[in-house]
Amino acid sequence: MPQLLPLRQAASLLSRSARTVRRLIAAGDLPAVRIRGRLYVKRDELRAFIERHVEIPPS
Repeated sequence: MPQLLPLRQAASLLSRSARTVRRLIAAGDLPAVRIRGRLYVKRDELRAFIERHVEIPPS
């Protein structure tokens, strides 16, 4: 079973607000599941999102 992160914890790990993470979810950029009205992000999906959006500065 995948580990689910509450919206606020996912936001904290991304160093973004919960509102920003909600926008990412609404835009389809970050998959999430809703359980009893609350949003959760799968840890693996969050990791994949970060890997897709990491920018390594040129050396």
